[in-house]
Amino acid sequence: MIKELDMVHLNLRIITKYEELDKKKRFMINKSHGGSENYNYVYQYIREEILTIYNNPQYVANVLVEYLYGIKNAKNKTTLWNSFGDVLVANLKKNLGDSILCPDCNVRFEVTKQRQAKCLSCQENTKKEKAKARKVKFKNKKMTK
Repeated sequence: MIKELDMVHLNLRIITKYEELDKKKRFMINKSHGGSENYNYVYQYIREEILTIYNNPQYVANVLVEYLYGIKNAKNKTTLWNSFGDVLVANLKKNLGDSILCPDCNVRFEVTKQRQAKCLSCQENTKKEKAKARKVKFKNKKMTK
């Protein structure tokens, strides 16, 4: 039980530090000196400051994703992506694997064929629709002769 409380306390410290630095970042960014390099420096600084609380980028990124996407449902997540984007992209690649999203039904599926772009059920429906259209076209072509 104590370990769970320690983790909750740690998570709160990470979130509090993130919120504090996120609010201060606009004052840290000096547009007259350095331009985009200054942005990179500020986000690197934010990352390093948060990692002083707990030195595990994967854990910190997971805590912040859970907070910003789940609990707070924040609209602006620029600081998260610019500070921990490498970790987030690596997690997405690992978690999604070779699966893709079906454009028709928005269901995630594993690709089983080389040129597969849709899930099997949507692919079958598309195949039936194309066959039906092909038959109608052939029938109309036959009638015009």
